[in-house]
Amino acid sequence: MAPAPTVGAGFSPLDAELGLAPQQRYTPRVDETLVALSVETTFGRAVTLLGRLTGVVASAATARRRTYAAGEAALVLEARELCRIEADPPAVRPTATVMQLSADATKVQLVGGEWTDVKLASLAQVVQKHDQDGQPVVAAVDLTYAVRWEPAAQFGRTLTLEAQRRNLDGAATVVSPNDGARWIQDDVVDLVAPQAVRILDEAHGAEHLGLIGQLVHGPTGLTAPDWVARQRTALLDAEDGPARVLAELDRCRAAGPHPAAPRTAADPDPAATLAREVTYFHKRADQIRYAAFRRLGYPIGSGCVESGHGVVIAPRCKRAGMRWAPAHLNPLLVLRGIDANNRWVEIAPAIWEELQTGSRQTRRTAQQQRRALRLLQSAPPTAGGPAVVPCLEIPAVATPADPPIAPPAATAAPPRPRPSPHRPRPAANHPWRRPFHHPPQQRAS
Repeated sequence: MAPAPTVGAGFSPLDAELGLAPQQRYTPRVDETLVALSVETTFGRAVTLLGRLTGVVASAATARRRTYAAGEAALVLEARELCRIEADPPAVRPTATVMQLSADATKVQLVGGEWTDVKLASLAQVVQKHDQDGQPVVAAVDLTYAVRWEPAAQFGRTLTLEAQRRNLDGAATVVSPNDGARWIQDDVVDLVAPQAVRILDEAHGAEHLGLIGQLVHGPTGLTAPDWVARQRTALLDAEDGPARVLAELDRCRAAGPHPAAPRTAADPDPAATLAREVTYFHKRADQIRYAAFRRLGYPIGSGCVESGHGVVIAPRCKRAGMRWAPAHLNPLLVLRGIDANNRWVEIAPAIWEELQTGSRQTRRTAQQQRRALRLLQSAPPTAGGPAVVPCLEIPAVATPADPPIAPPAATAAPPRPRPSPHRPRPAANHPWRRPFHHPPQQRAS
């Protein structure tokens, strides 16, 4: 453990050599290690690992306080950098790369039991590889993430910072496979990459086809799964697959739902549900051209962001029994993003400097307040009056009036005597009043 700075003398030469700031218990390296461990695991486990690896003793409360402070500093740094980029956008650097942008949301539980949506976006480079059989496959490599708990419109601005780091505007092609959520298209893709090729996640589209199959052919039997398999094959293999599938969906809507079509509290009318699902595919006709996308080497699934939930959010924020205060969620999420993007070496010195700047500002404000108080106390008395000394105003509390004493009832019991406020003295024969007799050996000495 680093030695504590001397009181009143600032730092010692050893403190300066270790990099200790005033009123800091740990060196920047130890503080960074404690925060990094707390981002990876629980605060109690982090201090245990810190003691095992470095011999530094800390408490879970210290780990929690330092982690949230580092997260707040990281949020300040990212907000400052985002304002700078928006005011003066950097020059676009054209490249020949193909980039993938996908976004999604997952549930995290807050204090009190409420569940809320945490948004995650992943950016990756799309490359062509070969599997074990030598067949060409599309792979997403060099993944980075942006994660926040905030409204969709604000999340689009937050993602702008990571998009600039990855030079998304300079990519030759940007593909964006996502599920059908409107906030992804309207608040994220339209803002960050309006030139992106929009793709409906194939697995998500298959879920909607499965619902249509149950509405048309009934929930039992093998007819619905066979029908869904034929539609998926047409979309994946045929260039005219979207036109054929949309024509089949229009035929199903005209024929109406099956008499045994499932009904739920949210969708009590199967005909309305069928019409809504068919309209869902018509609105996304350009996003289900899977055969053309595969021929061009584009990914047709958003698996990189789906797996990102298990990489960035779930290991730290969705453990059993975890509940998060709203003020603590984003400071931890921004640190999780820094860790997942392998930017600790780059950002840790800036976080430490921001923490020290805030600490210096706090100490400077306290010094100014104490100096002003001393000046007020030492000011000469005003003419005709005493010196003005600031003090805390104590509100006057009026003493309540004694309630009127009602005459005792005829059958009321006699009042009990009130106990004396003074403690009674011991009796004359009490052991405490007996004189103290020394043993014979002490009297002889």
